Amino acid sequence: MSYLRTVEKGTSVKSLGVIEEPTAKKPGVFDFIYRDQYSILDWGRMPMPDGKVMDNRPVALAAAFNHEMAAKAGIPTCYLNPVDDLGCSHLYLDWFRENRQVPRTLRMQMVNILKPTFNEQTKSWDYSVFQDPPVNNYVHPIEFIWRLEAGPDSSFWDNIAKGNYKLSDFGLPETLKPGDKFPFPILDHSSKYEDHDRYFSSAVARGLGNFSQERWQRLNDARMRLNRILYEHAASISIHRPDGKQEFVVMDMGDGPFEVLGDVAGTWHEDRFQYRTKSGNVVKVSKQTPRDLHKSLDPEWFKQCKEAKAKAEREGHPDWKAFVTLQPRPLEAQFFDQYNNLMYSATNAWVGWNAFPQASPLEEACVEFDKYLADYKERLKK
Repeated sequence: MSYLRTVEKGTSVKSLGVIEEPTAKKPGVFDFIYRDQYSILDWGRMPMPDGKVMDNRPVALAAAFNHEMAAKAGIPTCYLNPVDDLGCSHLYLDWFRENRQVPRTLRMQMVNILKPTFNEQTKSWDYSVFQDPPVNNYVHPIEFIWRLEAGPDSSFWDNIAKGNYKLSDFGLPETLKPGDKFPFPILDHSSKYEDHDRYFSSAVARGLGNFSQERWQRLNDARMRLNRILYEHAASISIHRPDGKQEFVVMDMGDGPFEVLGDVAGTWHEDRFQYRTKSGNVVKVSKQTPRDLHKSLDPEWFKQCKEAKAKAEREGHPDWKAFVTLQPRPLEAQFFDQYNNLMYSATNAWVGWNAFPQASPLEEACVEFDKYLADYKERLKK
């Protein structure tokens, strides 16, 4: 496939192949091309052993499936269609199922990118461009998060401790503890374009995005509906989904601005998923697992990253990685074989067809992965 240009962002597993550039008045078209790599902590491409990859075709397939599921539910999305390895687009995933192929590429509407600027004098981010945007189609500068619970390792509790918001801001009881299920789902928000994730209240998010009350309510209704669809679909295959995040874009075709689901939603990278085996063990079916392993493998690097982000936020520095002197090490080779099998299996269950015939059934894959992971963690302690 020939593109006008390609864009690669270090912290993303996706390359962008631009087919038609967006203008101030009209969205363009581009391809999401999934690369065989991963990033944690907004670090960028993580090292991997020679000959090993993190196969992200399961993420691409789940993303396309979820976009089609959202569209059927009446939720507008930027997704156009899946693309095969020869660059041919197909209306729906049905073609891939019938031809026993898995897409690596998704064709999407492309909108403009407006970014906040860092003010060196005030040591803060300036979002004024969103008060009177020069274009009618652009990505919101906010990550939109849905939570049904927040485990001990969730950033939610760090932000409560920092005072970024309070439990009462979400209508939650002050007695709530890490790991408790929330009495109802909540909507959280973080920055998208700052050098590290900064979390803020609903009121701050609404102000940064310049939402009217009506638009804000309409968006939140769509978020709740989308996340219920994803939660219930996960539950239908015995997977628990405690949280997830989405990106939305603004479009205005002459009838006023409205929000459209952008990027992808409900994939193994964006959300947390858990599977409880028949023996009662809980297996994380998400990118949280390599994140946890890197914390055990490289505790000093992990600690430096966390401290660097806090220092950058405290001092108003635009690049937290400038404060990190260590480099992460690769996880062992066997991990990628085990992890890929888990993702193949979970994706087969998610889409309802045998897209990855080499994969074990979900229960078997989770039991096998859990056993391997316990052994690997023990070896990391030595």
